[in-house]
Amino acid sequence: MFSALAGFLVLLPFSAFFLAEIKVKPEHPEGRPVKAPGLGGAFYLLFTASLVASIVGFIVLLSRSLVMNDLGFGAIAISSTGAVGGIATLPFPFLVGWLPDRRGRKNFLYLGYLACLVSVCVLTFAVQLWHFWVVVILQSLFGAVTSPIGNALATDLLPPQALSRGLALFNSASWIGGVLGFAGAGFALQAFGFTPTVLIGLGLTVLAMVVVIPVRAR
Repeated sequence: MFSALAGFLVLLPFSAFFLAEIKVKPEHPEGRPVKAPGLGGAFYLLFTASLVASIVGFIVLLSRSLVMNDLGFGAIAISSTGAVGGIATLPFPFLVGWLPDRRGRKNFLYLGYLACLVSVCVLTFAVQLWHFWVVVILQSLFGAVTSPIGNALATDLLPPQALSRGLALFNSASWIGGVLGFAGAGFALQAFGFTPTVLIGLGLTVLAMVVVIPVRAR
């Protein structure tokens, strides 16, 4: 399985040859460089919310696998949850491209955080396979909604001169959250047990939703 995965990853660098890079020469008045503008407080609030929500997502990912293993589910059952989540959320990438523009991006961002919150709640009593399918579907919905909408909202918040720098920072939140989420969940599960760890995830999800409240797009 891993050899086949490595084979597919070999193709990834070659895809870069199909990308056309457009270089734009910066224009500075009187030939003097202009100081880069700040990213703004609203952007940092959005970044913090994305980071916290990403931590919760990885807490759920690790906890779900460990709980399913403890309940005696096999490798096929555990891996099937990922497939079910992907299939169930296939239509959402096509919808989040235009629907939030008409109904408000923050509203759909809250919808993604709410899906994450419900998934954590379902995980607390999950014992059957379909329970874990629901958890993964909600988590997949969370990722399919919050990632593109978060980038779109970040683009609205950032000054044009700081767009590249800001988007690069914003997209690092999920990776930082992955490191903190996996490490923190492993420690919390060993030190406190499953229920307190899930409660921490619930609290962090609510925190992410609260942090986004003051964010106002330009």
